[in-house]
Amino acid sequence: MAILKLITMPSSVMDKAIASTAGPLKVMTAPTGMNFAIEIDVDKAIIKSIEKDPLLQSIMVDKAQEIYQDLVSRIGKNLQATDKGALTLQQAGQKEKLEMLITVVNKGIEEARKIAVDRAQKEVLKAWDELVKARKEYTKYKIKIGVKITTALAGLAVSIGLLAGGVVSFGASSIPGIVGMVKSAVAIGAQIKSASEEIETAQARLDKHLKTIEARFINAKGEFNKKGKAQEAGNMLLEQFLGASGPFAVLPSIKGAVDDLGVIKSKFGGIKVHSHDAAKNLNSILNKIDEARKKFFEEVDKQVKKVGSSQAKNDRKEIEKRLDKELEPFIAKVQDALEKVIAYQTRYKTAEPRIAVAEKRVAELAKLKGKGWKVFENVLVFSDLGLSFTDPSQYAKVSESLAGILPSVGSLVADKITKKVFDGTFLEG
Repeated sequence: MAILKLITMPSSVMDKAIASTAGPLKVMTAPTGMNFAIEIDVDKAIIKSIEKDPLLQSIMVDKAQEIYQDLVSRIGKNLQATDKGALTLQQAGQKEKLEMLITVVNKGIEEARKIAVDRAQKEVLKAWDELVKARKEYTKYKIKIGVKITTALAGLAVSIGLLAGGVVSFGASSIPGIVGMVKSAVAIGAQIKSASEEIETAQARLDKHLKTIEARFINAKGEFNKKGKAQEAGNMLLEQFLGASGPFAVLPSIKGAVDDLGVIKSKFGGIKVHSHDAAKNLNSILNKIDEARKKFFEEVDKQVKKVGSSQAKNDRKEIEKRLDKELEPFIAKVQDALEKVIAYQTRYKTAEPRIAVAEKRVAELAKLKGKGWKVFENVLVFSDLGLSFTDPSQYAKVSESLAGILPSVGSLVADKITKKVFDGTFLEG
């Protein structure tokens, strides 16, 4: 394997870009010592051709640049928003709250760094898949994506500055990360749907190729028998049959069958990876919500203990009830999507033995050129093969369920949830 660098931005470049995007800051300080790099580990056999490939430059390098530019933009904008909240706290002498704000920022940066790494890996791998479509010779090669970001901020949908006002707030540090994971899950759902549709198309072509081969074999065999199996006629028919042209030729269909099976196997492998990623992603979302909930009530309980009144204890129960009501629609969507993904994983496992059967049959076809008629006759049995590698009702459910999480994540706005659950209680604003 060999390393090919797609993009490398040293701290001297990235620090300057972030500072410029953030503009003048009165309290907060732009981070320094940051760097960003994306590289791929590829087979040495194609390293030279890839380095010279203009399509690679336009697809993969452009994608790496896009991720970097988005990263810098988000860091700068969030620094601007945070600086406003920090200035307000500083002028009010709210030292403790200002320290809380800084903690929130740091945790948000760490969560977002993970999101940036994950996005870079998925987007560059997707770009590679697009490249392979145009460069069929690359299909047999594997790549490994490497991403290096010292400290990064990406995907924060909620302004951190808005969270500075309250002593206790739900999900201030975790919601940005959850939003990023939801977006990632939706993207995975789209990839599963796209790959499944490509398998469907390739499967239809494969069925057509196999039927063509079988039909031409039957027709050629009938012609062979009609001519009385004369040696000259037999040789002529066999030569035509195993050639590339003529009414009985099957070589184009054999090549098509091999290509179609290659698409099916490649996309099926991608589906296995994507569905596994989706399951892990959804499970992480549920864990993050649970962690945020526990942390929230640790802070609430501190305030209950500090106040010590019966009213505070009663309010605590009401706060818990309200919070669970706010979270329930989103959690239900995530759990439903997880169930769909698990059901889909069970379903695609039934396709593996079918692909194995098809692979064996097509492999035998690929070896037939130059062999005798009798050998060909013995292996050509396609009737009732019963190929079926995809189930539209299954992958459509997965894609729709994952996409359905995105609208519901809009309800996870920390300051709005906090305001609703505290309304009329001892912790109200």
